[in-house]
Amino acid sequence: MVAVEEGPTDGYWCITLQPNITTNWRQTLLIYSAIATALLSVAVALSLRGLWPVLVYAGATVWALGWALYVSAYRSNEWDVVNIRGDFIEVRQGRRHGEYRWMLQTYWTEVALLPSGHRWYPSRLVLRSRGTAIEIGHFLHDRERAELAQLLRRCIGPMGGSVRRV
Repeated sequence: MVAVEEGPTDGYWCITLQPNITTNWRQTLLIYSAIATALLSVAVALSLRGLWPVLVYAGATVWALGWALYVSAYRSNEWDVVNIRGDFIEVRQGRRHGEYRWMLQTYWTEVALLPSGHRWYPSRLVLRSRGTAIEIGHFLHDRERAELAQLLRRCIGPMGGSVRRV
């Protein structure tokens, strides 16, 4: 998901990027506990009848499902924010609490949409400036990433362009 906000003054842009995952943690736990309860109760009933290997596989399945749901929920908290203010670009990336921050000069920054080496890998959107390369929007689809690259090129300009209205 890409949210673009143009500031009250000319030359200010705030671009917020987040994954498009709409579940919350409480719903995820509720669904997980319902599935785990149903699966483990059937497995316990079958293991009491002598089919004990079913309980082992059911436990492994419940663990794998819990791990996958946790990873999905953890990744849903990622975000990237690109603030363009006149001659400077501020890039912030993080998850729920942690944050990384870079300050780049507009005149030395290049927007590069790098194609992947294989068709099943996604492209990469990179801001490059003076030996620093920052990948942004790695959780976006290729189409969204290409549209974001066009927007950033119009805002930043080609290697030293000034900030222009879109």
